Amino acid sequence: MTAWLGVLVVLLVAAFVVLGMGRPADRRRDAAWLAGTALVPPDEAEVYARYLARLRAHRRIGGLLGVAFGVTVGIAWGGTLTVGIGRNGPLADPLFCGIAGVLLGALSAETYRLRLPLAAGASASLAPRPALPGGTQVTAARWLAGLAVAGGLALLVAGRGAGALAATLICAVAAGLCALTRHAVRHRRRAALAPRALVVDGNLRAFAGRTVAWLEVACGALAVAWFGSGLPDGAGVLAVVVSLGGLVGAVVCLVKASPRPPRRVAPADVVRPVVDA
Repeated sequence: MTAWLGVLVVLLVAAFVVLGMGRPADRRRDAAWLAGTALVPPDEAEVYARYLARLRAHRRIGGLLGVAFGVTVGIAWGGTLTVGIGRNGPLADPLFCGIAGVLLGALSAETYRLRLPLAAGASASLAPRPALPGGTQVTAARWLAGLAVAGGLALLVAGRGAGALAATLICAVAAGLCALTRHAVRHRRRAALAPRALVVDGNLRAFAGRTVAWLEVACGALAVAWFGSGLPDGAGVLAVVVSLGGLVGAVVCLVKASPRPPRRVAPADVVRPVVDA
C-alpha cells in the first residue's frame, strides 16, 4: 500500500511539473517582467522570450528525469518508494531527485548560454559589471549548507552512521555549482554592445543571479532536511521539524526561482511594444 501511495504522489508531482511549468507562455508579459517596463521593443522582447523558454524547458526536463531516476533507484535499491526524507537516502527519493533535477536543469540552461563564444572579430567590453542581486540569499545558503555538513559530521562521530553526512555533502556540492554559476554569470565575456543591448544583457544577468541565488538556498535547505533525517529517535519533534522545514523551504526557494512572472505583473494587454518615432 505504501509503495502505491508513493507512486501516486510521484505521478502528481510529475503532473504538476508538466502542467504548471509547461503551460503556454505569454511572451509580451515575460518581456515586461524581465525588462521591468511595459515598453519593450520587439527585438528585445524576442531575446527575453527565448531565454525564458530555454530555462523553462531545461527545468521541466531536469525535473522529470530526476523523478524517473528517484523512482528507478528507489525500487531497485529499497524495493519500495519513500517520498520525502526516507531511510534509503536522497538518491532513492523521487521528491528529492525531482527538486535536484529542476535545479540542475536550471543551471544547465544558464551554463549553455554562458558558453556561447564571442562573434568573430568582436571586441570585449570594458564596461563595469555591477554586483549581482541575491547576496543575502547566498550568505544564508552557505550558512545552511555549512551547518548541515557540520551536523552530519557530528552525527558520524556520535555513531549515527555516514548517511546524513553523505546526503548533506551532496547538497553542498550542488550549492557549490550554484556559486560557480553565479560567478560565471557576472564575469563571462561580453562583446562591445550598443546601449540598449547592454540594458538587455544587464537584465538577463540580474535575473540569472537572483534565481541561481534562490537555487543555492534550496540546496542549503535540502542539506538541513537530510541532517534532520539523521537525528536520533530521541530527538522526536525536533527531527520532524528540521526535516520537513528544510524540505518545505527548498520547495519555497524553487518557487522563488521560478522562470515565470508572478501574478502581480501587468497582464499582456497592457504590455505595449515600443514604436519608433
